[in-house]
Amino acid sequence: MLDEVEDAATEISTIAEKINALHKALENTDTAAHDKLLTQLGELQHSYEIAGGYDVRHEAQAILSGLGFKQTDYQRPLSEFSGGWLMRAELAKLLLIKPDLLLLDEPTNHLDLEAQIWFEKYLSSYRGAVMVTSHDRAFLNRVVNKVLAIEPGEVVFQPGNYDNYVLARQKRMETLEASAKRQEKLIEKETKFINRFRSQATKASVVQSRIKRLDKLQRITIPRTTKKIHFPSLSRRTADGRLSICGISKRPMTATSFTATLI
Repeated sequence: MLDEVEDAATEISTIAEKINALHKALENTDTAAHDKLLTQLGELQHSYEIAGGYDVRHEAQAILSGLGFKQTDYQRPLSEFSGGWLMRAELAKLLLIKPDLLLLDEPTNHLDLEAQIWFEKYLSSYRGAVMVTSHDRAFLNRVVNKVLAIEPGEVVFQPGNYDNYVLARQKRMETLEASAKRQEKLIEKETKFINRFRSQATKASVVQSRIKRLDKLQRITIPRTTKKIHFPSLSRRTADGRLSICGISKRPMTATSFTATLI
């Protein structure tokens, strides 16, 4: 497994292969080409050092250890590991590569508490940019410093952690709802005026002007919000603790409506 993780650093692996090829060439070359090959070897060894080749095994071991692998796991083939541990190994490969932009999708799903603590510390000192999608709000609060939220009709960019985003969104919703109420009152007032004077010739131009104004008015739409479901507490506990849900129905763009009974 350790060798496979190391091989993920393809730049280092490629340079290492070239160095090995030059060593073999030096064993079977004449004096005339010897100096040229030595020069190439020196350049490759310098590139290997800059790329971190001399430290890659130690770094791979440190990452694997942080993600919960034991030293006895290093020589085991990946085929012996379960799905969760395979995901950790793939994560180790990404961290070893150190891309300028690290894209992570639910990275904590297969991590235990100790591995997650190590992972969060690693990300806090990561030199590149990290974009992560996660349902773990506590993880997001500890790690991220900017939130990019895809919401109905818009993309919101909010500095701070997840709690900062939730608070800012709540304030935006309150402002939007207040604006929607003011607009609703305006529309109601204008509609009453139009209906009252529509048939009067002396008010025809004014009525038409207000009709056009309403037609051009951009209606304020309140985005659908996430609803929380609260179940009543039970005075007694049942033997099997089953949850029976009946009468489920769902319609597009509406909250799910159902009744639930604990048996």
